[in-house]
This record gives sequence, C-alpha cells and structure tokens, in this order.
Amino acid sequence: MSLTASKLFELSPFGTAADMMQLPVFLTKETELQAALKKMVDNNLYELPVTDEEGRVIGDLNAFEILKFI
Repeated sequence: MSLTASKLFELSPFGTAADMMQLPVFLTKETELQAALKKMVDNNLYELPVTDEEGRVIGDLNAFEILKFI
C-alpha cells in the first residue's frame, strides 16, 4: 500500500502550535557575556536576540562573537 502525502497528513498526530511552543530566549544589553554564552549552551542555540527595556529587539549576539571577545 502506497501512502500519499495527503493520507500521511490525515494519519499524523498533529497538535496545535501551543503544543510545540517554547518560552522565548533573549538577552538584554546588560547581560554579561558569560551568562549569555551559558544561556546559548543551555538552550542549544548559537545566536540570541538582544532586547531593550521595552522588549524590542535591538540586535543579536552569537557565540562566535563572544568567543572572539574572550
């Protein structure tokens, strides 16, 4: 029996977006670099957004930038 894409879609146990959501991970301008790198490692990420006091994204920081700095 051959499964078509639409049949596979019907049989798959899809949930909702809420089932897959995670809390957002971000940094602030005041986050120390060691804490930033730890947050990246703990969340299996190599880049995080940096936010201002209102939570707006003002930039990003990646692990390679941190490693070049230290």
